[in-house]
Amino acid sequence: MPSENAERVPRLIPMSNGSGIVQAYPGIRELTREREAGGGGKLVYPADRRGQRRPGPRRVVARRKNRLVFLDPEAIWAFQAADRLTFVHAPEGTFEIDLSLAALEASFGPALFRVHRNWLVNLVFVKELERVSGGVTLTVGSDLAHEGRNVRAPVSKDRAKALRNVLLKNATGLRNP
Repeated sequence: MPSENAERVPRLIPMSNGSGIVQAYPGIRELTREREAGGGGKLVYPADRRGQRRPGPRRVVARRKNRLVFLDPEAIWAFQAADRLTFVHAPEGTFEIDLSLAALEASFGPALFRVHRNWLVNLVFVKELERVSGGVTLTVGSDLAHEGRNVRAPVSKDRAKALRNVLLKNATGLRNP
């Protein structure tokens, strides 16, 4: 009878095309091979085939005092680094998170835009881009009229033009964007 630890050891499965060895864990039962145009194959989960798996994390875990808060990544407005801490801004409030901005940027991919060295913003929730005497600020959130339903993020001078271009890329209403 195998020990309890034996079940956790991965099995090695040689690939039929001779390209290497894949580790398969007992909990992962359904890996299938899809053929690409070049003749090679790749192992995918059935959810990837059906298009149900979206890029990036499925949930974001943040802290509120001694509690864990689970947030929908698609509802997050922005991430902010301040005083060696990272905060997540969402409709539910502002919470502390354990990851760095660089790790978050890698995890979310193009869904977030770095507007400042201390800010990553979800462009879907951008409500206002404002020029002020010191530079440019961005209002991100769900509502412009009510304080607390949005957050203001500074935009660095070297990223302002790229941000403006990205925001105006699929927008209408200006003559000379």
